Amino acid sequence: MATWNGARFLNEQLKSVIPQLGSEDEIVVVDDASSDSTLEILRRTAVESQAPPIRIQQNERNLGPVRSFERALASARGEILLLCDQDDRWLPGKVQRIRTVFELNPNTTLVVTDGQLIDGNGEVLDPSLTSYRRYRPGLLRNLVSNTFVGCTMAFRRSSLQYCLPIPAGTPMHDQWIGLLHTIYGSVDYIDEPLIQYRRHSSNATADRHASWVRMVNWRWSLTTNLLGRWWKSTVAAVEKG
Repeated sequence: MATWNGARFLNEQLKSVIPQLGSEDEIVVVDDASSDSTLEILRRTAVESQAPPIRIQQNERNLGPVRSFERALASARGEILLLCDQDDRWLPGKVQRIRTVFELNPNTTLVVTDGQLIDGNGEVLDPSLTSYRRYRPGLLRNLVSNTFVGCTMAFRRSSLQYCLPIPAGTPMHDQWIGLLHTIYGSVDYIDEPLIQYRRHSSNATADRHASWVRMVNWRWSLTTNLLGRWWKSTVAAVEKG
């Protein structure tokens, strides 16, 4: 989980996550220099929670979501990693449903689920986030127009070998991770809403369209970074023999 001034909805999110995890699990949080009571909420919850353990890290200055999630992933110790936003809700059974898919499909490296779109009051705006975001698998499709949503994604820790580090210029961590799993791994989809994805005044800018110049720059950066990662992995494979 990456947090930044998320006190408004953080308690609600943590209450939806913690009951689904056990003592063998962990919650890794990187706070991106919050100025509200986010850290206080996290520390109090960490003390009160019997299981799972909550590990909190702080950025000395605001680095943005890409670097915060990168730091959290780099320090995570679990075999299955679930990305978590600070203001959503996990629906009951999410974790077990995802675990089952990984257990039954050993070749699956990334699981993407559906979700519901809700507003700041928790009212459902759209019953299917997949439909709202027009999610489609495929490299070219998601390179041109990203449909991966981080909070609906879970993947094997072993895949971090090709996901990290995230190159400079990468617009969002979820797109980068989704594209790399499309290239190197196997993506499975659960056609069932397992989260409630919140849209509210503080994060609504994420749905606004960037200028075409920025879009072109982002796609160029992604393409060159993907090629660079492919070349690096190819060289490593050759050297390994």
